[in-house]
Amino acid sequence: LGGIYAGRRMWRVFNLLSPTEGAKLEPHRMHQPEADYFPASVLAPKGSVTPGMVVDVHRDHFERTPFDLTKGMAAGPFGNPNRGPVDLSVKFHGQWER
Repeated sequence: LGGIYAGRRMWRVFNLLSPTEGAKLEPHRMHQPEADYFPASVLAPKGSVTPGMVVDVHRDHFERTPFDLTKGMAAGPFGNPNRGPVDLSVKFHGQWER
């Protein structure tokens, strides 16, 4: 199930680290990376990506996008998008994006 959400995460990485190139990608289209929609890499001006930006990508919850996990039901009852462990004995279908 994780692959379903990986494409949107790929879109977000490109969008954060190379906004000009990331803006050319459609976040609603083909969220599965094996669909060959997302490129292997995008151009970023030399020196425009800092180590801090790469760390921030790992902390991102799609803030300030239509997919913001810090708002609404996606944020959970306490407004926290971080997910705890899931009880695998409970039958459930689907997952929240992370």
